[in-house]
Amino acid sequence: MNKYTQQAVKRIRGKMTQKDFSELLGYDNPQFISFMENGHSKIPVECIYKLKRLGINVRPLIKAVVKDFETNLKEQVK
Repeated sequence: MNKYTQQAVKRIRGKMTQKDFSELLGYDNPQFISFMENGHSKIPVECIYKLKRLGINVRPLIKAVVKDFETNLKEQVK
């Protein structure tokens, strides 16, 4: 599960529709945003670069990705 990343993506998207947000990031299909927000897909690194180039503070998103990685890793090595 990628709950921290999901929350971070939703915060960044804010009041934008998934369609508008996907177009901003250069994706044709808003379903990709839905997949990220619902934990069905991980956020691609290129997406983080695009957000940064748009002037969006990506530090909270990067922290969320790392936190999810750590959480998932701990669960796998139990």
